[in-house]
Amino acid sequence: RAVASNGQTGECSFTVTVTCNASRPFPSPNTARPSGTAEQLGGVLTLALAPNPSRDYVVFALTGMDTNGDLLVFDALGRLMVQQAVGVGQEQGRLDVSNWPQGTYRICVKTDQSLVTKTLVVQKN
Repeated sequence: RAVASNGQTGECSFTVTVTCNASRPFPSPNTARPSGTAEQLGGVLTLALAPNPSRDYVVFALTGMDTNGDLLVFDALGRLMVQQAVGVGQEQGRLDVSNWPQGTYRICVKTDQSLVTKTLVVQKN
């Protein structure tokens, strides 16, 4: 409901329906993950970034990749900066961040079955 300064009012409503067709549940961020190999973990997709914060480059490492997907990098405003294909056999890579402005970025890896995100901080000082 909205009320204008002159007293006029307006009202509207909408319904949001979320349907999840994932074949396996996503783990809760508060759930402890067991140790072991990706195969023993049932293909839980994980992403590691180092160094973080970074100045020049960041190395990413994926475990649990059981299918092809995309590595996506978004800036603080949600703009897509990088899109790179990743898959089985391409679980490690390096991103050159030397020309990126200082700030916070979201690194996402998305497959048909999973989505994992991490925050990357780029510092220039």
